[in-house]
Formats: sequence, C-alpha cells, structure tokens
Amino acid sequence: MKYRIEKTTDYPYFLLLLADPNEEFVNNYIHTSDCFVALWLKDRR
Repeated sequence: MKYRIEKTTDYPYFLLLLADPNEEFVNNYIHTSDCFVALWLKDRR
C-alpha cells in the first residue's frame, strides 16, 4: 500500500479533537502549527 503525505489547511478537526478534546486549545494551535495528512494511493493493477 502506498501513500503520500501532504501539508494541508483543510484540518481534520474531528481527529484533532480526539487527540485534544479542548476546542479552545485546538482552535489556538491550528493557527500556529502545520498540519499534514496521509493520502492512501490505490494500486493500479
């Protein structure tokens, strides 16, 4: 399985809240942090 990691500004907010359930903290640090997502690539067989 292959994947690609990309920087994004389309934050996976629900995942961030799983890591830190305090909305105020999440809202503060998303504006001062970089967010990356892993995109799974389909095999072309």
